[in-house]
Amino acid sequence: DNVSSFFDKPVVCSGSTMGEKVAIEAYLRAMVAQFDETHCKVKGCDQGFHNYLHYSHSLEGVKGIRSIELHEQGKGIINNLGLLRD
Repeated sequence: DNVSSFFDKPVVCSGSTMGEKVAIEAYLRAMVAQFDETHCKVKGCDQGFHNYLHYSHSLEGVKGIRSIELHEQGKGIINNLGLLRD
């Protein structure tokens, strides 16, 4: 897959993932599959896997995941301030 098309997209925080148990289990299986495929051991691989799964639409249609919602920074019930630091 060509991931360079994702480089200009906003970073979606992997630490702010929530959902029903069945959906989280499906998400975690997809995250483990990314590790198994890439063998990435660099700090932050989970963030890359998370963003790849989101922007490649790899989780759409996965059994157990009914829908995926992404809230713009400052608009949802969880907000990450880490990227706003100077």
